[in-house]
Amino acid sequence: MEDQKKRKHNGGNRSRYQRQYKRDAKRNRYGDQHDDQDFEKQPDKDSLPTPVCPLCLNENTVHFSSAFKKNYYSCTVCTLVFVHQHYHVTEDKEKTRYQFHNNSPLDKKYVSFLQPAFNSLLPLLPTGARGLDYGCGPGPALSLMFGEKGHTMENYDPYFMPNDKVKQVEEGKTIEPFDFVTCTEAIEHFRRPKDDLDKLLLKGMVKTGGHLLFMTQFLKNDEMFATWHYPRDITHICFFRGSTFQWIAKHYQCELTLLDNENIAILKPTESTLSSSSSTSTTSTSTTSTSTTSTTSTDTSSDNATLTTISNPITNEQKDEYKA
Repeated sequence: MEDQKKRKHNGGNRSRYQRQYKRDAKRNRYGDQHDDQDFEKQPDKDSLPTPVCPLCLNENTVHFSSAFKKNYYSCTVCTLVFVHQHYHVTEDKEKTRYQFHNNSPLDKKYVSFLQPAFNSLLPLLPTGARGLDYGCGPGPALSLMFGEKGHTMENYDPYFMPNDKVKQVEEGKTIEPFDFVTCTEAIEHFRRPKDDLDKLLLKGMVKTGGHLLFMTQFLKNDEMFATWHYPRDITHICFFRGSTFQWIAKHYQCELTLLDNENIAILKPTESTLSSSSSTSTTSTSTTSTSTTSTTSTDTSSDNATLTTISNPITNEQKDEYKA
């Protein structure tokens, strides 16, 4: 009898995931998933035009999932998974969502959340290195953490913190490159990650021999997607596998300094990186003819890159609470 009362109290046959999702929705952790202001209707996948991959511009993408009442696609070239652009929210709603992030540098839990990225990059830096936090959000913390170790770091966020150097690069001007750039829990929000990677790697924002760190939750296998917390955030539109970062490193002729098994990748631009800019457009447009329609099911544990495990005591729920 006591067990029956507990089951009734917990929502009968609803799964733990469904109950957690309902609680999260009430707390606005992920944002309102289906707002009529953003989506007039939920179209069938057959009524949507097949999207071009926003990372490699491959036109031969394949339907991947209809989870969360959205249509997601997978790229047969770079292995990126992404939501169809029909489901992109407005910029105003996107900015409002970011304002719910608990990104205070005074929050010990948030600093702990960033610690694995900080610990991975710090030993690679020269004394007094210059850095940039690209997509820092409304409450940057990494600049203070690196500052305490003698490094100077600027901040950039298109909504909250404009940066003169980033603007100059966007205008086609040359700047003194940074020794390192971090992009923590930001690349999954980019509508056209190719544009941002081109800006960072092909237009001289990161110096040759410097370091570009990405922190984003990896899609480890296809099966996890339907119950994964990451796509539930309305501003998360691109999902990266370990193999996606391997493709990025090869495409931009960078060394893949680190690819852990959870959420961190570090790229090191080489002498060939900047020289590859002239061939990038040709390579990107040729992916249509060279790609295949084979399955893109990928498990990063089998990738050829060396995987280095980094201890991260923060749970998935805490990860989402701080910077989704």
